Amino acid sequence: SGAAKRAGQSYVGALLCTADGLWPATAKASTLELERIRAAFRKCDLELWELFGGSTTESFMWSSQFTEWAKQNPPPLEPIGDISITAWRKRERETQEQQR
Repeated sequence: SGAAKRAGQSYVGALLCTADGLWPATAKASTLELERIRAAFRKCDLELWELFGGSTTESFMWSSQFTEWAKQNPPPLEPIGDISITAWRKRERETQEQQR
């Protein structure tokens, strides 16, 4: 049901919930905590650049630290062709694993 399904699309979503509603203070750039969160979102086929912060005043997603990270890690913008986003992400993961 819904417009996405009718258009042959789908949505993937996840929430990062904390007791105070803020990004975890220990999950800053180059920390194990940030990598733990990144890995958890990747299990849901999501990348950090796909997240949306809920507040422009207290959200890590709008901090200068995140926007600098986003500049260094831009989302891929090339067309993916006639495959689903899930299939494309799987192909990308497999390509990255082969390059290791």
